Amino acid sequence: LYALSEARYKHQTKDHKNFREVETLIPTATKFHLTVDQRYGVRDEGNLALDFFETLSKSVAESVDNTLTAKKTTNATESHTAEGARDICNNGMVVVNWKHSRIPNLSAALGCGKEEGCPQKYHSKDFDTVWLLTFQYSIEMGNESKKSHSRNLKNSPIAVEGDWKVSAQLIKEGFDYNNNVVLRFR
Repeated sequence: LYALSEARYKHQTKDHKNFREVETLIPTATKFHLTVDQRYGVRDEGNLALDFFETLSKSVAESVDNTLTAKKTTNATESHTAEGARDICNNGMVVVNWKHSRIPNLSAALGCGKEEGCPQKYHSKDFDTVWLLTFQYSIEMGNESKKSHSRNLKNSPIAVEGDWKVSAQLIKEGFDYNNNVVLRFR
């Protein structure tokens, strides 16, 4: 879970703090025993993206290592290995609660532009849309001689090359008071 830092700006001169992004995630963090990472402020979108991809890449590398180790130790079939490879990125979700006018900047830092489904501007009165970014890692496996842009897995003579792809969906949640029917009972 990531939330915009309560201080917002690193060199903030006013003693004004905003807790909205953090407070929105606290019930989820409490329910699932997670912490809310609030190290990043406005204009820190690039640093958040670097942290996100570093964590995600480590997770993928561990999953690939585990899949290859399982194949080696259990003499797994090709279909079992393919099944494990499909599950590499399906084991987690990251939630980011950010200043809504900065979400296009954050999505751009995460590699999502207009072609991937992320608009460059966000309507200032839209507090009802969830941006769902999906990251997919495509892997090519080869032999040791194929080393350019590859990450060699520990204890494995197999070189792995990969590429991140991102796509986006913008989902209207239906919470916007102005767009919903309100029933009044007397």
